[in-house]
Amino acid sequence: MKENIIVLIVTYNRLELLKECLKKYENLIKKPEKILIVDNNSTDGTKEFLKKWVNIKSIFEKEILFLQENIGGSGGFYSGMDKILKDSSSKYDWIYISDDDAFPKKDLFEKFHNINKEKNIGAICSKVINNGKIDVMHRRRINKKFKENFVLEEEYNKRCFEIDLFSYVGTFIKIDCLKEIGLPEKDYFIWYDDTEHSYRISRKYKILCFPELEVEHNVGEANIGFSWKTYYGIRNRIHMLKKYMSKFEFFIYLLKINYRMKSRFLKKKISKEEYLCFKEAINDAKNGKLGKK
Repeated sequence: MKENIIVLIVTYNRLELLKECLKKYENLIKKPEKILIVDNNSTDGTKEFLKKWVNIKSIFEKEILFLQENIGGSGGFYSGMDKILKDSSSKYDWIYISDDDAFPKKDLFEKFHNINKEKNIGAICSKVINNGKIDVMHRRRINKKFKENFVLEEEYNKRCFEIDLFSYVGTFIKIDCLKEIGLPEKDYFIWYDDTEHSYRISRKYKILCFPELEVEHNVGEANIGFSWKTYYGIRNRIHMLKKYMSKFEFFIYLLKINYRMKSRFLKKKISKEEYLCFKEAINDAKNGKLGKK
C-alpha cells in the first residue's frame, strides 16, 4: 500500500546547514511527496534562498511558511503541523519531522516504506547518529514516577524496540494519530515540546524505533552545561510534569527538587545565576507562564 509522506523542516538562521540538508532530500533513493519548510523569521539570507528554491522544479512538491517572528522550534513545529492538518491532512499518511541540521541517509524513505506497520502505531523513529556514534538521548522511556531513561545502545541491535519519548529528529508521525492526539505545545519556545508530545502519543499508540532507519545529526555536545537554554529545559519539563502528575505527586516533586537545588547552591555546586534561573523557571511553570522569555 502506498503511503504518502510530507516532510516538515523548521529552520532559523542556519542557511548553509539548510542548503546541505535539502541536498540530502534531492539525493534520496525514494523521495517524499512534499517538503514544507517553516522559516522562523531568519535574517541571514534564508528567506531569499527559499524564495528561489521553492521555484526550482523537483520530483516532490515544495512549500514555504514564512513566520513573522521567531517563535522558536516549538512554535515552528506547531505552525507546520497545524498547516498540514488544515490544508491537506487527507492527502498524506505520515509527517516526517526534522531540524535543518539533520540529514537523512539515502535509503531512509525506501526502508520506511518496506516496514510492516501495525494499526496501532502512532509514530516511527529512526536511529540518530551523532559524529559516528548512536545518540541515545533521542529515544527514551519514562516510568510511572516520571523518571526518564535513555534506550541503551545494545537495544539498537534489535529489529525494532518500543519507546515512550522521542525527539523530533528523524521521526515519522501518522497523520491520523496527530489528528487525534493534537499538536505540540507551541509556547515551550525550545526544548521539551517533542518530549511532551511523544508522551501524549505513547499513552494511546505505540511508538517504535527501527534502527535500520538512520539520520545524521552532528551537533557535538553543544547542549551540555548552563546556558540561556537551561531556563526553557527546566520550565518546560516542570510544566509537563504538572500536566500529568497528580496534585500530590507534583507537590512532593517540587519539595524535593527545591531542596536539592538549594542544597547544591549552598554547597557552591551551582552558581547564584543558575539557582535564580531555576527558581524563575519553576515559578513560571507553576503559574503557566510560557512563551519566549
